[in-house]
Amino acid sequence: MNAGFVDKNKRNAFVSAQSGSFLQSNEWAEFQESIGRKVLFLGSENNSQQWSALAIKQPLPVMQSCLYVPRGPVFTDNMTDTFKEFLPSVQAT
Repeated sequence: MNAGFVDKNKRNAFVSAQSGSFLQSNEWAEFQESIGRKVLFLGSENNSQQWSALAIKQPLPVMQSCLYVPRGPVFTDNMTDTFKEFLPSVQAT
């Protein structure tokens, strides 16, 4: 699932520009997929409030799962308002 940055290079550039972690990179997502995990790209390219999150679906016992966002999400500014936008995106998955 992808919500937010459509272009992978743009997303990586954004994460890098915000001093984001490698664990939020497209390369990390590709590795996670190669070992059978589902990854979700969430975010917003809105100029005033950009944010991005690579979420990895982690299996739990008894047919449950959780989303893990390693060293993220990555925000620009006005973190409080942006985080309010982020929560409904995660709750919807």
